[in-house]
Amino acid sequence: GEWSESSEAMQVEPELPLQPDAPHHFVCLPRAIVVHWRTTDCQGSPITSYELRYSTSRDMARPSPVPGLKGTRLEFAVTNLQPLRTYYFQVRCHSA
Repeated sequence: GEWSESSEAMQVEPELPLQPDAPHHFVCLPRAIVVHWRTTDCQGSPITSYELRYSTSRDMARPSPVPGLKGTRLEFAVTNLQPLRTYYFQVRCHSA
């Protein structure tokens, strides 16, 4: 027999990117730390941006978001930090 008419346009939604690994490399400067992280598998949905946050406790209680991080850079200088204080960092990504 003959083929039917075409269906409505359909597309499969991409999966969310995988969770990135924890930041892995740090460069300490006076009152700032340059934080480096690796990209992750985007699962078919290109990564459009990253978010970075920090806390003075390992369990990330009351984390502070890092302002000014734009685009897909894999490093960022976190400024206005206090000397002799311990900091912990987390990163997450966003996709299209």
